[in-house]
Amino acid sequence: MAKLPDVYCWIKLIEQPTGKVIASGTSIGPNPNPAGSVTVRYVVANDSDKPTGDIMIVGTLKKSGNSLPHPVPATKIHLQPKQLWKHEHKVLNTDAGSYVVSLLGEVGNFVNEEDEKNNKATANFTIFGKL
Repeated sequence: MAKLPDVYCWIKLIEQPTGKVIASGTSIGPNPNPAGSVTVRYVVANDSDKPTGDIMIVGTLKKSGNSLPHPVPATKIHLQPKQLWKHEHKVLNTDAGSYVVSLLGEVGNFVNEEDEKNNKATANFTIFGKL
């Protein structure tokens, strides 16, 4: 068993309305009937048998190189062993552009962890919008 907490972050991209997970780097639309909308799922997990204590997380979203308001503003969370935290943010098909999403868990590196390298996640996708 882990002797220290382990904050692990990932981002899942889900195409709507199909509900199918898409790979980072995917381009969506246009086509005669584009789904186009993407749900960005930000996830932070404690993959250990020790509580994390208070940690700060932040999730960002950039469109075509420009920062947008943070879908996950700086937020303090506390994860029990094996607990997950998630937040979903929808990007609509009418908002065409290239997107980069990122999640940083354990901002400030105040918690001694089993693995410090899995505290960040990044994904990207492009929406071409409707015809």
